[in-house]
Amino acid sequence: RTDTTANITYDDDYIDEVCNKEGVVKFGSIATPAFFSVVTILSLAGNILVLAILAKYENLKSLTNIFILNLAISDLVFTFGLPFWAAYHIWGWTFGWFLCQTVTFVFYAGFYSSVLFLTIMTIHRYLAVVHPLSNHGSRRGCYGVTVSLIIWAISFGLAVPALIFSSVQENPHEGKNICIVNTAFQCGGK
Repeated sequence: RTDTTANITYDDDYIDEVCNKEGVVKFGSIATPAFFSVVTILSLAGNILVLAILAKYENLKSLTNIFILNLAISDLVFTFGLPFWAAYHIWGWTFGWFLCQTVTFVFYAGFYSSVLFLTIMTIHRYLAVVHPLSNHGSRRGCYGVTVSLIIWAISFGLAVPALIFSSVQENPHEGKNICIVNTAFQCGGK
């Protein structure tokens, strides 16, 4: 076969070798669940430890501690879906339509809330360092709870499209079911 734009000739063996992704898929079906399992174990251990320390030793009226508490909860929400995705990479989606929507929603809600809590913590620390003597109203626990509730509401709102547009379909190449978010949602309807 000849590429007329670059005047390069390819033989069919080369094309078959480059286009055959079976080895990559097989490696991914082993490596991805192993990686997700390690992340799940470390996330559970670390975030539960953070929650225990906050509950036992820390003052939850501090804005920083409120944000750390919410970030740990957000990470645990995100971690909830990882065992499902690990099993999915091994056997395909065997959990049905309802869990496809639920796990996808929880994944996106945890992802968005983690990003937003890290962002608000960065802004809070910036203000504490750059303007240490000014009171931004951030010293009160009520402010922290209100901001946290707003962040959770935004995160859940941003995750709703994933809930609505996720579905289980059969993959014709592998014969396994897949849990996907509709491509019209991903590509803006194009």
